[in-house]
Amino acid sequence: MNKWLNVVQSIQIPFALIPLLTLVFKEKVMGTFRIGPIVEVSFVCILTFVKLILMYNDYVW
Repeated sequence: MNKWLNVVQSIQIPFALIPLLTLVFKEKVMGTFRIGPIVEVSFVCILTFVKLILMYNDYVW
């Protein structure tokens, strides 16, 4: 049960993070609360790293 729960969560994480970060990057949506370019690059790197880890875990299982 725990293995399947981890697999389902690893599939759902990108579907939650990608739209969230896309909206935070847009100045039209966030206005003055839009994140800066340094934070944007770091978020993209972290998201890529997390996705690679999840893809590796799905491949190994």
